[in-house]
Amino acid sequence: PVWKEPRDLGLIAGTHEFSLNPFHARLPSPHDGIVSLEETRIEGAKDTVEIHANHTGMLFRRELAEQVTAFLRRGQFRH
Repeated sequence: PVWKEPRDLGLIAGTHEFSLNPFHARLPSPHDGIVSLEETRIEGAKDTVEIHANHTGMLFRRELAEQVTAFLRRGQFRH
């Protein structure tokens, strides 16, 4: 896909390959148990960052909140 909207797009991807999903074994590595890293690549995104967390677990990670805050404030993630 290609991002063509006027708003900046930032993508955060998880890379901890843990899931209770029985179909996760079919995902190409790396993945977060639900979404493969490959699926998070969108042409036109302003920035991307990976965090070591599974899909659901990342919602409870301080690092996720800090990365979202950084992107909203500066238009880029902390690398």
